[in-house]
Amino acid sequence: MNMTKSKPGSKKEQDFITNLHATLKPLGFKKKRHTFFKAENGFYKLINIQKSQFGDDFYINIGVHPIGLPQLITNQLQIKENISIFDCILQTRIEPIHIKQNQLLHNVSHETIAIPGYLSTVFDWFQTWASYENLVETNMHSITPVLAVVPTLEEKAFLLLTCFSFYKLKQYEQATRYLQQYLHCAVHLNTEEKEPLFFHEVDMYMKKLVKSAL
Repeated sequence: MNMTKSKPGSKKEQDFITNLHATLKPLGFKKKRHTFFKAENGFYKLINIQKSQFGDDFYINIGVHPIGLPQLITNQLQIKENISIFDCILQTRIEPIHIKQNQLLHNVSHETIAIPGYLSTVFDWFQTWASYENLVETNMHSITPVLAVVPTLEEKAFLLLTCFSFYKLKQYEQATRYLQQYLHCAVHLNTEEKEPLFFHEVDMYMKKLVKSAL
């Protein structure tokens, strides 16, 4: 067992999260342990704080997931409401924050909220990816770095997300086109046998969703 790993409840970490909460709460974020989340404009937005194993650095993991989009899981339909960072279809991590340089959020008053630089990066990322208009304009090459799926699922996840985004924008013809591509996108295990993977429950849900709108 690695005893050098800092305990999750360290004072610096707790102070960091408390101060961050003071900034994010007025912006509509709720806190659950080390994660801040908000549902807005059809998306869940999550900010997760992860302590580095080394020194006093923190990583910030951020994620976005369209509200109502099923998880791309074989043989089951999961549409999560209590979503965690690991459930988000789009995720990234921003550079570690060094506590010593962190002028962060001391003396935060309710009148003026000073947004630290790294949070500007977070909000810019949310603005890019928590947008159905942006998602339907994005190609697979651009979105792959933030798609939180294994490589064999990248194309299917991209088609699922694009289909759902067109549906949310009420562009049902395009949604139908991407639904067909999604349904015809075969996925195989990365083994010698190349066994196929099936997503029947997700497929049925998406078919009903799009067809009910036509």
